[in-house]
Amino acid sequence: MSKNSALVWTGICLMAVGSIWSVIAVRLSANEIIPVMAELASYWVALFVVITGAWIFLVARSGSMNPASFFFRLLCVVIALAVVIAAWHLSSERFAAWKLKSIPQDAWPKMVSDLEQIGKKAAQSGITSVSSQTPLPKSFQPLGLRDEYSGGMGNVWKSPEYTGAVASALFGYKSRSWGLCVGPESFVSRYAHKGNYVRVASNAFFFYGPRD
Repeated sequence: MSKNSALVWTGICLMAVGSIWSVIAVRLSANEIIPVMAELASYWVALFVVITGAWIFLVARSGSMNPASFFFRLLCVVIALAVVIAAWHLSSERFAAWKLKSIPQDAWPKMVSDLEQIGKKAAQSGITSVSSQTPLPKSFQPLGLRDEYSGGMGNVWKSPEYTGAVASALFGYKSRSWGLCVGPESFVSRYAHKGNYVRVASNAFFFYGPRD
């Protein structure tokens, strides 16, 4: 294999690796195989890898390159860059979808029950905020890693719409947060961003979005 051919294949491999990683990284973090922060940081790395591969792919040539060949290479570069950028831009929505798929349906009732207890205890103590240092029930493990837990709140809600404990457990960071809310839909809308929440029980919602 000639030097130029080796460079061409190196460029192709780098673009492929960067593109594929940007697609699968969010599934790995949603399934708690890698931390969410590692996933978010890896998009910068994937973009750098694709740009490096693109440069090698475009400049490596044997003799003069005809316009059709150059256009084909340029098209491959554009597609690789578009895959990384699109995967990065849509990562929060894809994360929420994969996270919901990763949590067994029979896990929600226990999480909801434990969160209701947290809400009642917070209301009884008079301190509605729940520290991120508070031990998490084991049932919350499918929601996120312990280091990703950001705390929550709990209280008692009385209204024509709903009477009972309300509580939230928040995970994530400013760029991407998610969690579980127990209470009426009007309550979860305070924590959801741009209407990003999904009902997982009669009085519980999974929510996600950037944090204010």
